[in-house]
Amino acid sequence: MLLDYLANPHKTSPHLTQLEINIDIQNRRAILLSDSPDDTMVWTSLHDLASIVTQAIGYEGEWPVNGGITGNRISTAELITLAEKIRGGKFNIEKVRAEDLKKGVVTSSWVPMVRHPSVPREEVEGMSRMFLEGFLVGVAAGAYRVGDEWNRLLGGYKFLGVEEFLRGVWGEGGNE
Repeated sequence: MLLDYLANPHKTSPHLTQLEINIDIQNRRAILLSDSPDDTMVWTSLHDLASIVTQAIGYEGEWPVNGGITGNRISTAELITLAEKIRGGKFNIEKVRAEDLKKGVVTSSWVPMVRHPSVPREEVEGMSRMFLEGFLVGVAAGAYRVGDEWNRLLGGYKFLGVEEFLRGVWGEGGNE
């Protein structure tokens, strides 16, 4: 997952359409699965991802079958605790059930909107509900716990840390 999405609504790159996700740092709120035993994810900045891909293209050795790139491995609980510290306030956490989401029932008071040029305006709400379901169920299934094969092959690259990224976007006082 791109760290850059945690900056929403701040734009971190002219080449990335900012998307709302289930962790809304600006409004200090999040939607999580109520029955997710392990929601650890890998978060990597767009800049770091582009840098590693550029190095990989020039890599003359044998490419790995699985080519994971790992910037930061962190649980959602740890991420929210860090964001609360930086933003200076508690988050409103809403829990939803995977069974409800799979039936198309979203019980949260809000849904992160997928506003992207490829999604027609009249389809944004439906697409957003489907994205929320797929994302949260995917997180619980481990879909965002990628490997670090390229980190090991290329070695020595210094990835931008989650805390450093959040402080850079939201500032020390968290009021930006």
